[in-house]
Amino acid sequence: MLSSPSPLLTIGLCALAMAGGAVLLTTPTTGDLNSYFSPESFQTGMTCPGEPDDGAPAVDDFRAEWYAKVWRSADEPSLYLKSRDPVASARRIYRFTLIPSFRSPMVVRLEGRDGGRFLMTATRLFSPGLAGPGRRATRVERLLTVAESQAILNRLESGRVMDVAPATCRQGADGSQWIIEGVEGRRFHYIDRWSPRDGPVHDVGLAFLALTGWDATRPIE
Repeated sequence: MLSSPSPLLTIGLCALAMAGGAVLLTTPTTGDLNSYFSPESFQTGMTCPGEPDDGAPAVDDFRAEWYAKVWRSADEPSLYLKSRDPVASARRIYRFTLIPSFRSPMVVRLEGRDGGRFLMTATRLFSPGLAGPGRRATRVERLLTVAESQAILNRLESGRVMDVAPATCRQGADGSQWIIEGVEGRRFHYIDRWSPRDGPVHDVGLAFLALTGWDATRPIE
């Protein structure tokens, strides 16, 4: 059975959703809940104030529904399922998802290609309240240069993002969710942070956004 968030966390997340992402909350199918996250993501991962002694999972029902809606709206695949594909044993894929309270959600996916380069697929959704929910505003695909690819790979490796803890107890009402997923061969890793001010998640997220050329501080009008 999936664990439920604490009342305090639920209130905070609901406030965030009502402020900037309520239109993104619809009930996903069971496949969505099971496909975007590894089974381990729903298991106990940390003990936070106000949580039961057995701890809190990295992903709960609320987040699974919320994030799955964003990825479906952006036509994004499940990276967890890609990691389960035995044919792609040498696959390298990384995805950064930014979900702000009052601005446009952005998803930047990098897939390894021959020659040590990454193919970038970046999607920006309309801001909640400005247009119909789930509409894609902008999608950009381009093959990164060798220099860009090496720089982003260096950033990922120096930050050891595949070893960063999936979640922390730090949460809030306004702000933004920073989500990083990584696939290296058959290994899948998921990280979720609320408004990080520094550290590897912050640095990697900014590096991904810089590749798009978009201004993350401005909503789409």
